[in-house]
Order: sequence, then structure tokens, then C-alpha cells
Amino acid sequence: MLGLSDPGQTRPSEVKSISYFLSSSPPVAASLEFDQQVVQQGGLYRRQIDRAVASYRGETQAPGVPDEYSKLLAPEIVGLEFRYFDGSAWANEWDSDEMQYFPTAIEVILTVDASRLQTNKGGRNQPVNPNQQLSGIQQFRTVVHLPAAEVPAEEEE
Repeated sequence: MLGLSDPGQTRPSEVKSISYFLSSSPPVAASLEFDQQVVQQGGLYRRQIDRAVASYRGETQAPGVPDEYSKLLAPEIVGLEFRYFDGSAWANEWDSDEMQYFPTAIEVILTVDASRLQTNKGGRNQPVNPNQQLSGIQQFRTVVHLPAAEVPAEEEE
């Protein structure tokens, strides 16, 4: 029977912290599995780390530089912005604890550099056919409505 002799002792859990971030910096760990040309360009990364490990390391936020827990998802993404709609105006930042409610909509703006688009053929990254529709830097925008969000009623005097 496996068990902990000290009930106060902690062990790694299956609970993970997942974050996404943009970086133009190369990874801090040289052993990452990426093609060095793609790594030097940077892009959108996904970081997954065990919460116990993150707590032990004293981490509270995703790093700005990829580490051994980061994986490059999309080197073609060079910009990602969010704006929040409160029912009457757009804001660049949102703190639900401070506001005491969720925004009614979130705007997502994704900036793509088509020169960085890659395809995976035979396990090797190859440039995308230049005759495809995307070229240069392009922005894509979508607004996501949050139906569960309720704007607080204004107090009457």
C-alpha cells in the first residue's frame, strides 16, 4: 500500500496550469524540440505545468520567454489582443473580482504574419505554397458574446 507517512506532506497532482503567451525570444532550454529557425521567429506558445511544480518554483504567471514546459503552437501569430465590453463601452483590461461581474462580450484580434506559415510534410516543416490567399501581415477579429454575463442594474436614487 502506497501512502504518505506525513499527512501534511504534499505530492504532485494531476492539476495543471495552462497558459498561452506570445514571445519573440528564443526558449531558455536548448533541448526544446523546435526547428531553430522557427524558434528564433517566436510566435504563440502553450505552457502546461503541474501546479505543485509551479508553486514550488514560486511562479504565479506565465513567463515571457519559453521554457521546458512551453510548446510552440503557431509561429505565424505575431499579435493577440483582447478588449472587453461592459454593456456600454469597450475596455482594454478587465478584472472580474474588481468589477463584480463578467463582460458581456470579448473582442479578440489576432495578427498573423503569413511569411511564417508552415506545413508539416513528412515530419519536416515546409513553407506554405505562396499562391495561397494569405500574404503579408493580416488581422482577424471576432467578438464573442458571453450570454451568462449580466450587467449590474444601475442604482436608483
